[in-house]
Amino acid sequence: MPTTDLDILKGIANRFNGEYKDR
Repeated sequence: MPTTDLDILKGIANRFNGEYKDR
């Protein structure tokens, strides 16, 4: 399955969520 823009946005959102959780 090709990665869609939505999947990319989800990945970025998950990355930000992870950074906030570390704090």
